Amino acid sequence: MAEKTRILSSQDIEKKIERICYQIHEEHFLEKEIFLYGIPKRGYLFAERIYKQLKTISKAKIYLYKSSIDLKKDIPVVTLEHPPKQTASIVLIDDVLNTGYTLAHVFKEILNYKTKRISSVVLIDRKHRKYPIRADIVGLTISTTIEHHIEVIFKEDKTEAFLS
Repeated sequence: MAEKTRILSSQDIEKKIERICYQIHEEHFLEKEIFLYGIPKRGYLFAERIYKQLKTISKAKIYLYKSSIDLKKDIPVVTLEHPPKQTASIVLIDDVLNTGYTLAHVFKEILNYKTKRISSVVLIDRKHRKYPIRADIVGLTISTTIEHHIEVIFKEDKTEAFLS
């Protein structure tokens, strides 16, 4: 088993979340409603943390929803817990952006709703793109090899990110 190296402590992640929330607020400050869609599973856990803090910063009405994706099919099937309004400002949230595959498929599903605006947020961006996807707001960009794995561990009292 590969040795794990902590790349973000719980305090680091809390600072990243705070900065990300201010960036979301800055980009969407004119919006009356902001729809956050967390990508399963850890992306949704990350979205929950953003949701809690963003509600204290923004005057907009903030909604948090889950997206689900079945990657076992030849063509992945994405389901949204609640379809967005056409006037909605959407923020897709994931913990780690690696190839862009998952984010691309959720993005594609959101496009079916002709929303007002779509942006994306990730805690960690690995820069190993196979798809032309990027995150608009990133907590940490890290260059790794393809063999490396990044894992964000969410616990109630502590969240950390590791490279192995």
